Amino acid sequence: MSQSADDRLDAFANLLRIVDRLRDPGGCPWDRDQTLEATAPHVLEEAYEVADAMARGDRGVIAGELGDLLMNVLLACRIAQDAGAFSLKDAAAAIADKLVRRHPHVFGEVKVEGVEQVLANWEEIKRAERAQDVDPSVFAGVPAALPALLRAFRMGEKAARVGFRWQDGHGAWAKLDEELGELKAALASNEIDRVDEEIGDVLFSVVNVARHAGVNPETALRRAGTRFSERFRVLERELGASMKGRSEAELAERYRAAKRVVDPDLRALPPHAPVEWLEPVRQAARERRLLLDQVRDLPTDLLGKAPQDGGWSMLQVVEHVGLVEARVAHGLRTGFAALAAAGPIAPFPPEGLAAYPPKNRLHEPIERVNAPERVLPSATVDRGQAFAALEAARVGVFERLPELVRIHPRALTLPHPYFGDLDVLQWFEFLAMHDRVHRGQILRLRAAFAKDGS
Repeated sequence: MSQSADDRLDAFANLLRIVDRLRDPGGCPWDRDQTLEATAPHVLEEAYEVADAMARGDRGVIAGELGDLLMNVLLACRIAQDAGAFSLKDAAAAIADKLVRRHPHVFGEVKVEGVEQVLANWEEIKRAERAQDVDPSVFAGVPAALPALLRAFRMGEKAARVGFRWQDGHGAWAKLDEELGELKAALASNEIDRVDEEIGDVLFSVVNVARHAGVNPETALRRAGTRFSERFRVLERELGASMKGRSEAELAERYRAAKRVVDPDLRALPPHAPVEWLEPVRQAARERRLLLDQVRDLPTDLLGKAPQDGGWSMLQVVEHVGLVEARVAHGLRTGFAALAAAGPIAPFPPEGLAAYPPKNRLHEPIERVNAPERVLPSATVDRGQAFAALEAARVGVFERLPELVRIHPRALTLPHPYFGDLDVLQWFEFLAMHDRVHRGQILRLRAAFAKDGS
């Protein structure tokens, strides 16, 4: 057993001792007073807090929330043990047996090809298990207490795994269009029962579209609610009680402005930045987050390995990205300094880019940027230095943006000292494209190492 496995068991045993101490005679009166029924809301609440932390992507918070959930699981098992019902040993043995039984391709001789076959086998095994149950339906394992949107999603998943599904997203879209038409007719009829039914059908159809798109609708709706809450709070702070007296057009415009305040991808942009800036900056920021998510948890033992057919290692990819983006940041600093030295500059015109269109918008992919000379397949790079350079370059790029968009539109066509006559928007389009390429490279490397067992 590895040292890391020992550490996990030691930490788990320590938590188990703490929970036992809380329930033992002389322990905590509150914990000793709990019942299984009383702990159910706490387990549910902690699960939601875990899901919320995962949606925010805050890894430090996720660890703490998972710990809270684990504690509640252990407490529930100890409560059941004290009541003579079952123990943690029984719960752990039951799930261990189930995992082995439902993974014959791992613990047995069954051969599978891909995730779809794994899921199909899983459902077949569960169907055989349900033959002993009172309710043999594939939906028997979907809790009725789940949030309605999540329950519809799980039901769609289970029906699809036994063959009841659209072959592609077009069928799901067509069904949604059909249900929207029926909802419009129901609204025109003013029959409340019919409207209620058709709204339910529309929502269920939206869930199917989300499933075909690979999106969990419960998570998507939760994030949408969070975004709306943050934007609406901006309006509340700005308008207060006077919101009721504002026109629909003014409120819509203020809401659009609030999106820029709270959208993490657009916070670098001042409120008056032209709309043409939004998508290039949003895409660059999105690709930045996705790439950083990939490189933050790169396995140390694989960082220096290069693919068998030659090419860069993962760490060399990280170093390359940092060096290239340091050049972009240098270009922004150089261009801004040149404009500042030229004397007073008019602020960005309120009419936006329509009056000053950039000269060379990027429609076709620009030429591939060659690797810096010091990044060679045989190079040895330091993990800490490479990651620090990458983070510093990102800050250098985005911290110049608020200054740059406040100045005259001629800044949009400043030549970059390394990349030639690229305008500022093209720089951000380049960053998005560059990050997307190298994120794909890292994903392929990880998949290759996983496949060959390296």
